[in-house]
Amino acid sequence: VCNSDLVVCRRRDPISLAIPMRGPEGEFVNTFEIKVGQEPVDALFGFFSANELFQKNWDFHGVLHQICAMDMVNCKRHKALKHYDGNFTMGEVSVGPLVIWEDQEVIDVLYSIRRDYNLTEEHQMTSFIEICKKPEVPCDRSKAKIFEKTEITKLDYEKFGNETCARQFVGLKFRSSFVNMPMGPMLSDFLKREKVQMVMEHPLFCVSLLILLQVIVHCISRIPSMKQHLYPGVQVAITFWLILIVSILQVVLVEPDNAVDQAMHTYEGKLPDLIIYEDEEPVDALIKWGKEAARKHHPIVREPIYNEIFDELCNKTDKLKCTRSRAWESLKMGTMTYYG
Repeated sequence: VCNSDLVVCRRRDPISLAIPMRGPEGEFVNTFEIKVGQEPVDALFGFFSANELFQKNWDFHGVLHQICAMDMVNCKRHKALKHYDGNFTMGEVSVGPLVIWEDQEVIDVLYSIRRDYNLTEEHQMTSFIEICKKPEVPCDRSKAKIFEKTEITKLDYEKFGNETCARQFVGLKFRSSFVNMPMGPMLSDFLKREKVQMVMEHPLFCVSLLILLQVIVHCISRIPSMKQHLYPGVQVAITFWLILIVSILQVVLVEPDNAVDQAMHTYEGKLPDLIIYEDEEPVDALIKWGKEAARKHHPIVREPIYNEIFDELCNKTDKLKCTRSRAWESLKMGTMTYYG
């Protein structure tokens, strides 16, 4: 039909769903379309990219949830394919299927292929330009990330060494499941008070609590109207249950939790992630990272943490090559005006 002079075909793939998309204030954005056989998450990802909705901070997965809830839509997965090529070729070398997921950068995947097949940077950038010129494929950078160190905490590199995680008693107060409960924020703030923490961290806290409860039970048993109910056998049972409850309280709530201790250790000394891009000297990336990290944890540069990480980069990381140990720093020069 499309080869006929009387028929104009603007596309060859049938549409299974078309929805006019509007912004938060009712403005028309574009028509979202899902082609027959196309995975909805892939169609939506391309739609977001082509219409620059990621830059406008639209909730991609929130919209996807609404789309997948429709009766006529069948979502088999919720992770989008950014780009797919069943027979990808780079530099006249066939490398097979190319799969780039939504959480991957195009340049990182191409750099990995370039290294695996011993190709040139020109081959890499030619493929990069070819893929990234498509409006439905977002490319946030053109330099590949060759090394990344995350979850760096300054507390692991203190000057005197032998540092360990500080124990966090009543670690429940840091958990989101507790804070999000009714009254959770108020209770969390109360438990974080210095005096409250000192009391609960005391080794005799639960013992004192048990004695207090026992005294209360004893005082209640002295009330004439309660004597007939709290005879000695019942008091023994109550004492047993109080010991059991306070013991569980000690173990489950008061005693430190290793996962919470490690998380707080990382959080309290949290430093930015260290990222090194291709063609970047490790020491140059390290000093930029050190200056950024020093905004909250001064000093960093030329301190033990700086020297230890530099040693790790240059002597313990195979994928990195250090050609110098002194960094080049860019200086912003002012403008000089001469008169006369």
